[in-house]
Amino acid sequence: MKVIYYAISFFMLVISAASTLSGLFKVSWVFKRSVNNIGLFRICYDKLGVQECQRFPNQGTCDELGEAFCTVWSSAGYTIQLSFIFLVPCLCAITLIACIGRKGGKKRREGWRLMSYLMVLYSSLQLFTVITVAVFSKTKNLGHLGTGFYMTLVAVLLSFTACFIQIIAGFSASRNYAWAKEEKDYWFTGRRSSSLTADEHTPLISHG
Repeated sequence: MKVIYYAISFFMLVISAASTLSGLFKVSWVFKRSVNNIGLFRICYDKLGVQECQRFPNQGTCDELGEAFCTVWSSAGYTIQLSFIFLVPCLCAITLIACIGRKGGKKRREGWRLMSYLMVLYSSLQLFTVITVAVFSKTKNLGHLGTGFYMTLVAVLLSFTACFIQIIAGFSASRNYAWAKEEKDYWFTGRRSSSLTADEHTPLISHG
C-alpha cells in the first residue's frame, strides 16, 4: 500500500488524539444554564461568580441517580483513557512502516491489517464514552452537551475515517489497484506491470 495513505491516517489520528486530550479534562461535557458544568471526572458549580469543583460522580450523585449511573459513567472516563493504549502503538507502527524505504513494500502492503485492528479498538472505546455521555445527558436530565463532548465526537469521526481509509486502500492494494498499491509491490505478488514486462523483452542492442 502506498505510503501516502499511511501518512493521511497518521495525521488524522494525531488530530484525533489532540482533540480527545483537549476534551478529556474539560469540565464542559454537559452544562445546565451555566449553573454547573459536568466533565468525565469533575463537576463544577458557579457560586456567586466563583467556580467550585468536586469529584464526579460522587456519593451524592450515586444516591440521587443510582449506582448503575456511577459505574457506567466512571467506566466511560476510564475507557477513553484506555483507548490511548491502542493509539500509541498504532502511531508508532505507522511511522515505522512508512519510513522503512523501498524494501518495505511488502510490509506496507500487509501492515494495514494490524493498523486497522488497532484503529477500530481505539475508535470503539472512544465511541463508547461519547454514547454514554449522550444517553445519560438525556435520560438523567443532566443538561445540554458541551464543548468537551463535541471535541471528542470530532475525534471519533476522524479516527473512524482514518480506519476506513486504511481498510479501503489496503484491500485495493491487495487486489493490485494502481491507485492504492506501492509501485514495487509487484516484486512480492509475482505480478509485473505491462510496461515493465515490455521493457524486459526489448533488446538493448539492435542486431539489424
